[in-house]
Formats: sequence, C-alpha cells, structure tokens
Amino acid sequence: MADMNAVKFELPVHIVKYLGKGDIGKACEGIWKIADQLSVTESEEYEVKEELELLKRKYYPSPNTVPEDVSDLNVAIQVLKYRRERRQYYLENMMRLLELHIQSREKPGK
Repeated sequence: MADMNAVKFELPVHIVKYLGKGDIGKACEGIWKIADQLSVTESEEYEVKEELELLKRKYYPSPNTVPEDVSDLNVAIQVLKYRRERRQYYLENMMRLLELHIQSREKPGK
C-alpha cells in the first residue's frame, strides 16, 4: 500500500524524464530544488502570520509576556525552523515518490 503522504504529490515531468534516462543525480537535484521552493513559499506565509502575531503581542501584551518572546530575532528563528521542517517534509515525500516510481518500473519476479 502506498504512503498516504506521498500519494498527494506527483513527480514533475522533468524529473520523470531524468529517471527515464537513468540520471538519478539530476532527478534528486530537481527534487531538492522543488522542496526548497515549496518550503520558502510556505515559510513566507508563516512569516507574515508570525509578524502579525508579534504586532498583536507588542500592542496588546499580556501580563505574563516575557520581552524575549516578542523580539524580531525570535520570530526570525521560528521562521527558519519552520522552513527547515517544511523542506524536510517535502524532501521525505518526494524521495518516497521517487522510491514508488522506481518500484513501479521494476518488473515483478526479479
């Protein structure tokens, strides 16, 4: 049975072409670039959300808010951590798709 996280992704055509030619290096490079682009896009959305939360906390602080919790540096660190997590998520799913694609091309009985 296929991994449900991997099922919602499809391998792009140029990566399938590289696999058809047997060029695994370029296929992996393409997967890395796609995962990086997706993580950057998601982290930019996350960054906007975090900055709005930061502004809310600065203007409407709660009594138990610590000044370090509302610093710009803290928000930047959170965004970078989020970007790294999302990149890892996409890489794992794309590599799983790569495995499924290779398994589907192998002939049964070998």
